[in-house]
Amino acid sequence: MYDKHYVGNKLKSLRLDKDISANQLSIKLGLNPTTISKIETGNAYPSFEVFFKICEQLDISPSEFFNNSPVPLKLTPEQEKLIANVKDLTDEQLSLLNQLISSFKSTSD
Repeated sequence: MYDKHYVGNKLKSLRLDKDISANQLSIKLGLNPTTISKIETGNAYPSFEVFFKICEQLDISPSEFFNNSPVPLKLTPEQEKLIANVKDLTDEQLSLLNQLISSFKSTSD
């Protein structure tokens, strides 16, 4: 599912997305600066305590960290509302909605 470098690669990607240096993150976490480097290169894994602190500093949930997207998605209120509504649709309704969305995409190109 996840290779041994997943945690480090994901941490680096999220950190860079937030424009935080490894040194800045280590200071915020109260860690030795080399610790972040070791995690990002796959030479160490954070403890659960450190992992939760990392998520807090990056303003993400632990589940978002393991989301397969390169970075956590930030949804608009309208997108969140749409997702909430879609959860209640039947398969047939979902199929029709997908066709409708596809038609919107093809007309906007």
